[in-house]
Amino acid sequence: MDKAEEIVNEASGQRVGDLSPKSNTARGCAYLLGVSVPELCERMNGKTPKQYHAEIAELKSKMKQLEEIGDRMATDSPENRMAWARAKTFG
Repeated sequence: MDKAEEIVNEASGQRVGDLSPKSNTARGCAYLLGVSVPELCERMNGKTPKQYHAEIAELKSKMKQLEEIGDRMATDSPENRMAWARAKTFG
């Protein structure tokens, strides 16, 4: 039960370490929680939601920068403007 509590604490952002599918701890916790061992290990060893949100925010910022640069480059010629308008509406 202590290991199951550690797993639950992991969900709230407290890392307890990496789990291996071969470890008895992972197998016991998976049994107690009613999930498969590989799924438990994947979830426990993966990134936290906070890390995913940070990556998404960074990617959104980069996309905005590229869009602004594209807007400036498209003003050079009418052909570039039309191509940029098509590219922006495509994605």
